[in-house]
Amino acid sequence: MQLSFSSQSVRIFTIALAAAVVSAAADKPTPRQKARELLDGAAEMIAATHPDVQVAALFHLADNYADFDRKKALEYFKQAFTAAADPAVGSNAVFAAMMQMEIVVALTELDAGEGVAMLKLIAAPPGGYDVRSFAAARVVGKLVAKGDLDRAIQLAEYMGGAGAYPFEGVSQILGKLKPDDPRFAAVFSQALTAYSVKPDSSFARLLTRYYKDLPAGMPQTALSRILAVALDTKADIPYNPTTIASSKGTVTFTNRVENDLFDIMPLVRELDRKRYEELLAQHTEVRSALELFPGGGPSLVNDREAYMYTVSGGDRKAAEALNERQKLSALIQNRAMAALEAAASDPEKGLDLVSGIPSPPKQAEVLGRIAEMTGDRDPDTARRVLSKCVSLLDSVKYPDDRVTDWDIVAGAATLIKDEALAQRAIDKMLADAAEMYTTDADKDRPNRAWRENWPSTQALRRAVIRATRLHGVDAAATLVKITDPDQNVLARITMAQALLGRPFDRLQSFGRQHPPQTQ
Repeated sequence: MQLSFSSQSVRIFTIALAAAVVSAAADKPTPRQKARELLDGAAEMIAATHPDVQVAALFHLADNYADFDRKKALEYFKQAFTAAADPAVGSNAVFAAMMQMEIVVALTELDAGEGVAMLKLIAAPPGGYDVRSFAAARVVGKLVAKGDLDRAIQLAEYMGGAGAYPFEGVSQILGKLKPDDPRFAAVFSQALTAYSVKPDSSFARLLTRYYKDLPAGMPQTALSRILAVALDTKADIPYNPTTIASSKGTVTFTNRVENDLFDIMPLVRELDRKRYEELLAQHTEVRSALELFPGGGPSLVNDREAYMYTVSGGDRKAAEALNERQKLSALIQNRAMAALEAAASDPEKGLDLVSGIPSPPKQAEVLGRIAEMTGDRDPDTARRVLSKCVSLLDSVKYPDDRVTDWDIVAGAATLIKDEALAQRAIDKMLADAAEMYTTDADKDRPNRAWRENWPSTQALRRAVIRATRLHGVDAAATLVKITDPDQNVLARITMAQALLGRPFDRLQSFGRQHPPQTQ
């Protein structure tokens, strides 16, 4: 049968089709609308998750609800903070304290008064590192950024009385004050008093940064106190021999005094040259270390060739094995950095150096990074490099070594508009996350960290963020593939955050580690 259409019927069909398309577009939520929908859905699902996931989910809900409902965000922050201290969450006090710290810092961004009040509610730990000082330093930093210097100074003084003085935060306060401001010397004097009561290595960094701006005599007084603490051989602090190694050589500190002196000797050299020479004559390990690293401990922060490690116990074989692993890790990292630096100006030269990296996972990472570098200006080269990267990933043994590389591949593929490769990389990330989950949730040897910080959770987050960047609101279809209630709730909130265009920088994971995979 032959069908014929009049021009009028064709016009009617065309108009109807166009209307259907417009209607479908109108029905599709905006990223902001979809984000709110995901957050509301996650809030309803939280009760079915593990207690530690409930804390993390409430925290992330609060952080993202701030874009919609300030009152509800404040309530979620308070619920998360209270839940973190609940014994039902688990016995891992370290993760509970870390989460409370994150909650306080995020809340301060929303409401400084509420954040400061909540910080003061964090209980002092029974021993060991006091996370309150780190939390206070970050809160002080938030206050300084808001220009609220007086409140920042008051908080620092209060925390000093509570035994958790925020030296790093006070450094930011001093950075905003002029040296002739009476508060400058007063704040530093307050820091010196806090250090005298409870020594902290951060104080030496504070003095190093500001000694030139302090009133005459004050730097020498502070240095005298720092040296008294460093040279106190009666201090009851356990110490394991610490080794620093690089291409320049290796040095090992066999006691705490030498280790602490190495960190502060550049400051001693600046403020008291005579005392510096005396200490060098008395402490041969320190002298040897400074010959290799003249900048002392502070210089190691920016020395990518240097690495530091300790071996507990006295097991010589364990120490030797660790030494070899550290040397290998340093070699891998140094060659990777050399390839990336070369590729910045000459991609082909960088590619030539990749084969010299004795680790397939690191080779794949560097290839992915080079593809990212070249994607904008040379898509063809980026495609060629990505092809090598993908082929290499097939030889990578462990999923936790692959997943971040697939993340890089997805990003580079999106950059060159290769949606098929980007989706393939996302699918690989989802598969790796599922494999990692079986390890994290192993009944015989479960990961004792909070699920928020499981490697599998963080791998899944990476996949969700990439899917959202690629597909926008349509990425919600990915959630159907995530059947675990804990991970599904966290993934929903992560997707909402990505739709809102808010960065997610909490991707630190805790779990088992394996030796570097080598060629």
